[in-house]
Amino acid sequence: MAKLEIQNLVKQYRSDVIPVNNISLSVEDGEFLTLLGPSGCGKSTLLRLIAGLETATKGKVIIGNRNVNNIAPGERNIAMVFQSYALYPHMTAAENIITALKLKKMPAEEINRRLTQAATTLELTNLLDRKPGKMSGGQRQRVALARALVRDPEVFLLDEPLSNLDALLREQVRSQMKQLFKAQNKPVVYVTHDQTEAMTLSSRVAVLYKGEVQQLDTPSRIYFHPANEFVASFVGSPQMNLFTLQHQDNTVKLGENTIPFNRDNFSGKSIVLGMRPEHINLGKPENMKAVKGNIMLIEELGKEKLVSVKLNNSEIIIRALLSIQNLQEGDPIHLALSPKKFHWFDVSTGQRIN
Repeated sequence: MAKLEIQNLVKQYRSDVIPVNNISLSVEDGEFLTLLGPSGCGKSTLLRLIAGLETATKGKVIIGNRNVNNIAPGERNIAMVFQSYALYPHMTAAENIITALKLKKMPAEEINRRLTQAATTLELTNLLDRKPGKMSGGQRQRVALARALVRDPEVFLLDEPLSNLDALLREQVRSQMKQLFKAQNKPVVYVTHDQTEAMTLSSRVAVLYKGEVQQLDTPSRIYFHPANEFVASFVGSPQMNLFTLQHQDNTVKLGENTIPFNRDNFSGKSIVLGMRPEHINLGKPENMKAVKGNIMLIEELGKEKLVSVKLNNSEIIIRALLSIQNLQEGDPIHLALSPKKFHWFDVSTGQRIN
């Protein structure tokens, strides 16, 4: 059993290119940590630093009690699953799975035991004689996962392994992966830009932006208690509504409505109000607190509709997630807000105001 620890890790290419900037975090045995963020945020670079495929400018990577900074990738006892599967096309599934074990000159009996166990776990027993060209994307991905499993590594590293699969297959493989790695009881670091993968698979999520960790927390806390404006805007689909409003006399004005915000130290300053579309409901005309506007756009999402509403006498547009069926573009509408579910952020720092 091994713990993965990253201490003040930095990767700098030029003075103005720092994809990983002083990141520290740890991953315990049995923990599934997802690195989530937009393209270019540093998540894949961080994974490659852990694997030894990149050399750190500063900081340490510790696996178990070993500082592995100066240890070659093949000697770190990690297993990595790539986005592209990285299978040898001329080899069968079985040969792909056991290649690393044969290079280590492991006894044939042990190789066969590990192959059988991994193939059974990932339902590959009937595919072991096939070459990658004769397998579907999901089957190839399971072969790549089996190749990682048979190595019995101290740490699993996965770099967007599901991004090449279609939506239905991705959902199926994601479910298998969650059960698979839970049974392994090893540290897992998973890279993705897909929020659904991050929320459903993870014990904890590290949201990265510009090479820095913006928030490291459980999926629930990331979603319901974002640490700053970036996390609030990035996590959630549909995206959170964010409005920059002027604070005056312990209130802010949203369209024609006045909303209490009792913070004297923000008087005269701008603050950001955030509200998730699913926390906005259909209001009643007689409710004086409901915001009033007209429907600009309706986007069908199956059982719900994403409704964009332009508030009266304002350029403000609120997006609400509603299940009401008889809505038409151009219609007047009243929206009831949920103050207890508002999120407030400091304009100057972007940080959450509690």
